[in-house]
Amino acid sequence: MNNVKPIRHALRLSRHQFAQRIGIYPEYIVTLEAGTRPLTPIWTEAISKAFGYSTDDITNPVFIASHECEHPLPPKRDYASPIAIRYAILALMAECAGLNHTLELDEDQIADAVLSFNAFIADSAGAPGAEDKKINRLLKGLQITVLAIFQSCETDLPSDFEEKMNQALAPLARLVATFPVASDCVLETQ
Repeated sequence: MNNVKPIRHALRLSRHQFAQRIGIYPEYIVTLEAGTRPLTPIWTEAISKAFGYSTDDITNPVFIASHECEHPLPPKRDYASPIAIRYAILALMAECAGLNHTLELDEDQIADAVLSFNAFIADSAGAPGAEDKKINRLLKGLQITVLAIFQSCETDLPSDFEEKMNQALAPLARLVATFPVASDCVLETQ
């Protein structure tokens, strides 16, 4: 069980608004709200940073229920499009190690990778010269994310893995950099 749904309801946010604040695609909020997936440190930290609660408060249902709408929200963090990140990660994995390895991933692994990647990007957004370093940060983020996924899957990589990765990184980083992020305008009322 987790507290994602009570937190979202307490803050009176739609799934889309909640997802934008933590840097994930809205469709995955349904999975988190189902309560079947425990909140790992990646998720509690993302929610904590997005809404200004401590990580202990995030997991305490009594705290959440007693603080409806009293808590001012911190400024939104700048994230890349979670959908663009998702497709860049999957495309890079398919290019480097083949489609079969990519198809073995479950939705939770992909969502964790997208969230981690967006946290990596957002943490560098306010640094001096950040705009100049954006593509380089995207390149490193994609590379680190895909390598971490392969390491967790204990997959034997092909001999030309590094060459394929280096060729595919730049176009995919540009895709993520130029893909528009959804606006705050949304018709969802859930």
